[in-house]
Amino acid sequence: MPLDFEVCTAPIEDTIQGTIVVDGAVFFRKNHDEKIVIEIDHGKVVSIEAYDERSETFAKEYKEMISKAIEDPANLQLAEIGIGFCYGAKVSDCFMGTLS
Repeated sequence: MPLDFEVCTAPIEDTIQGTIVVDGAVFFRKNHDEKIVIEIDHGKVVSIEAYDERSETFAKEYKEMISKAIEDPANLQLAEIGIGFCYGAKVSDCFMGTLS
């Protein structure tokens, strides 16, 4: 059986620009059709929004969940980007199940 693996890297602060669309498993959501959009400017998160109308509840819940953490501006810095590969992984209603 093939092994699973993850590749991670830490970007140079202040150099990352772009958009991340979260459309996979998120540990507290069961509806995988909902997406959030995270905008990055000079290495920092500048906005977190719903991808479309049906994703508005997801975006609101996500922002509420992280509200305390993002009170400290240092927590808005993009610190790591990782991509994981796991043979046979499937999107499911269980975040940890998606990883196995």
